[in-house]
Amino acid sequence: MKPKRQQYPYTIQPIPLGGVPLKKVAKSALADSKLNPLQVEEFFRIEALLRSMEMMDLYRKHKAEADREVLAYRKAKGYVSFVMGNLLWKRFDIPDGWTILAGAHHRLILKEWLIVPSGITDLREFRPDLREKDPKAWIDHLLDNPSRFLLLALDLSQPAKALLNRLYPILIKRHMKTKKPRQYDVQVWANYFKCYDLHVDQELTYRDIAAEVYPNQSEDSVAKAVKAVRVLIAQTEKTDAGK
Repeated sequence: MKPKRQQYPYTIQPIPLGGVPLKKVAKSALADSKLNPLQVEEFFRIEALLRSMEMMDLYRKHKAEADREVLAYRKAKGYVSFVMGNLLWKRFDIPDGWTILAGAHHRLILKEWLIVPSGITDLREFRPDLREKDPKAWIDHLLDNPSRFLLLALDLSQPAKALLNRLYPILIKRHMKTKKPRQYDVQVWANYFKCYDLHVDQELTYRDIAAEVYPNQSEDSVAKAVKAVRVLIAQTEKTDAGK
């Protein structure tokens, strides 16, 4: 089965699954990971946008700028600086900019990268590498997510119990207002996106795709996968159009 010419204007990096082949939609290194559902949702929002016509048209218009960002990212061996003024931040709220073409956003579903692993952290110790190199961008990233992050200054001279009693009702109220993320099975959706790419980007038939991704299932599984990604792309485009 020889892939046909690429239809996308750029190469989309494969979704990382801890070294487990995409065709094996079984238990992998990610299965036991406690991934933040908001991070997973954001990851698949970016994956959907990468396959949207608007993102592709934007890349064609700004190809030189995009390629420079990706090259700089690769030379820096993956260091990401949140450049809040970049084109993709302004249009799609993607702080990584065009480095998503090199897979910068993959850290959102990697076990070792969690924004706040325990749900609470001392800002003085949080991401010191990012804070020192780009402090304003680091703070802006927290301030621009008010529904998720509550930034506090606690006076530790006050009794701990008194602070907790005052803080508890605030946390309950804010949690009730927090957006409930869509739940994704990372492995299943990785296969969905692979099916979509093989069909749309490389123009393979459902039969050929099924043989590669779902060897023990029918072409209907591929059709379901492609439709699911198309719906997600449409929903994402509709949501982002309102920004």
